[in-house]
Amino acid sequence: MVCGRADLILSGHDHTLQVLEPTARTAGTRQIVSGAAAKSGDGRAHFDHPAAWQNFSDVGFMVLKVSERAMTVDTYTVDVPARTAHLAHTTTTSTAVEGRSAVR
Repeated sequence: MVCGRADLILSGHDHTLQVLEPTARTAGTRQIVSGAAAKSGDGRAHFDHPAAWQNFSDVGFMVLKVSERAMTVDTYTVDVPARTAHLAHTTTTSTAVEGRSAVR
């Protein structure tokens, strides 16, 4: 319903952190899944969708920064006993001439 009509889908899940690549199946829509603040998973992907980055074994969070020129998603994993967050991955997109997103 939304794929191909939106540049980006933001969603949560209780044990994954994912930056999923746009594909023909998603009609060019990028998917960001940020929801690992509650628990960690088994560390394995259970599907074959291409990802710029994903983590199924650590808790964490994402910070989304949007401007007229770019969108950046900073993904952090958290060392719970030490109460510290570590930058694990950054994805930056810029708007192409056609109005679609391109990853840098």
